Amino acid sequence: MLAEDADLAAATAILARVAGAEPEADPEARRVSAPVAQRVTALTEAVRSLADARIDVTDIGLRRPTLDDVFLRLTGHRAEADAGPATGEPDRGHRPTGPTGPPDLTDPRAGARQEAPTS
Repeated sequence: MLAEDADLAAATAILARVAGAEPEADPEARRVSAPVAQRVTALTEAVRSLADARIDVTDIGLRRPTLDDVFLRLTGHRAEADAGPATGEPDRGHRPTGPTGPPDLTDPRAGARQEAPTS
């Protein structure tokens, strides 16, 4: 987190150079973030570069990406709930039963093997 609003553009440019990726800036929170491959190296370089530019930072850190971050990076858009085909309602995890679905485990015959009679 930056101490001064006025440093947002300069901090964003520094983080872009360090990360080698387009940073995401949040002006309201005075926060800039970007994905990095070499976590500790990037953090060290960011701290040095911000200090050299005389940009005061009140908080800095690393975090692992969330599943949403990974999905966004791979697909280019945020994950959304899947809509059901006819109703437009979200899929609630319904699994079909019967011949195409899992066996009914309350049926004592479920999963039983049919054995041929021996003579």
